[in-house]
Amino acid sequence: MEDLKNIFLRIEPDPILREKSTPVGKDEFDKVPELFARMEEIMRSRDGIGIAAPQVGVLKRAIIIDRGAILSREGAEATGDIIRLVNPEIVDVATEDCMYEEGCLSVPTIYSHISRPEWVKIEYLDEFGEKKSLRADRLFGRCILHEMDHLEGKLFIDYLSSLKRRFVMARLKKLEEGTAL
Repeated sequence: MEDLKNIFLRIEPDPILREKSTPVGKDEFDKVPELFARMEEIMRSRDGIGIAAPQVGVLKRAIIIDRGAILSREGAEATGDIIRLVNPEIVDVATEDCMYEEGCLSVPTIYSHISRPEWVKIEYLDEFGEKKSLRADRLFGRCILHEMDHLEGKLFIDYLSSLKRRFVMARLKKLEEGTAL
């Protein structure tokens, strides 16, 4: 795993966001706590509920999700749990889809309704290398699927029509130039 001291949030169209991540190797687990700490710091600074390693320029299969923030947004009592996923794999997904508005830290100020499976079941390693599995639905499941897309070099805007995607890219260009309203 590369040096983790100089990682920062990558914004579309940064080319690293379009690259596929590689698994975290057994010999790299000593750097996982530092990676997760930096990812959490960046996610919290942007009021996010999840972030994947490629979003901070690290092409490794690692994700964190703020389960407490998700519960809070769903109107439930927030627990503050951070779920740390290493090398997650989808085991099963619902056959039924649902629409929900999504946004992304790497695509600032853009939100759109995206159709995703109602639930997902995954297997993963925790930050200590222990094998785990979980089934998630609602916003938690959607967040897992969204972050797993990042590991494949895919963004939520890739689900949009080509016309909407062109609009999004033009808006991001204006944001970068400082000319967006």
